[in-house]
Order: sequence, then C-alpha cells, then structure tokens
Amino acid sequence: MGAKVICYIQAFDCERTIEAAMQSVLDQTYENWLCFVLSNGNRNTAAAPNATFDVIKNFAAKDNRFVVMNKKVNFVGMTGYAMCGLASRFPGSYLCALDADDEYERDFFHRGVTLAETHHLDIVACGTEIIQKEQAGEREGTLIRAVL
Repeated sequence: MGAKVICYIQAFDCERTIEAAMQSVLDQTYENWLCFVLSNGNRNTAAAPNATFDVIKNFAAKDNRFVVMNKKVNFVGMTGYAMCGLASRFPGSYLCALDADDEYERDFFHRGVTLAETHHLDIVACGTEIIQKEQAGEREGTLIRAVL
C-alpha cells in the first residue's frame, strides 16, 4: 500500500472553496492518506454563524480519513505548528499542505510517493498550474492546482 500521506488544510472564511479542495483530496487515486482540516477562527455573521466550519464538517462526514478541527481565534502561523506536530505523530509518512482555495490533481499523492520512494527522497517539491475558471456562480475566479 505504500507510505501514508498526511495532508493539512487550514481554512479561514473559505466556505465557497473549501469543499472543492477537500474533494480533490477525496478523489486521490492513492488511498493511504489522512487529511486534517482546521477551521481557523472563521468570522461569524448573523447569516452564517460558522459557514466554513459547517461546510468542512458536512463534507468530512463523507470519509473517515478527514479529521476536522475548529479553532476559535485565527492564527495564520498555525500551519507551521501543525505540520511539526503531524511530523512527530506520523513518522515515516509524507506530509503535504493544501490551501483551502486550491486543489490537487487526482494522482498527486501517487506521483509524489512514487517519486520519493523510487529515488529515496525525504522531500518532493511540486509546481503549480494556474487555471482561470469561467465565471459561473460560486466557482468563479482563479484556481491554483499543485502539480508534480
């Protein structure tokens, strides 16, 4: 089955994009993964008291490989702390971070693990592909997708 991939997504006021980011993890052809999703101090409004966290919780219910966390106060530097904690908790795994408004290609984990294991690498760096989306409802704007 290969090494486990540990993915980390930090989400702040991104209820329009977080589902697509999480879907790109769920769609991976490499199945040995765990994804931690942090709702990081999202702003509350009367209309949406915690919309981002609700989207995360609802989507995570689709697969038990998603681990949801909710933090009341936003701390941008949380990614560094989280990645260090995950590295110590899951030795021998590969770690990756995904922005809440980005997506992975379907074979991103597979290609990364294959490259690392074939060449005995501890670190694999990736590039990005910038895609201008058609303006269609909530899916408008620019998407940055990580590619190997």
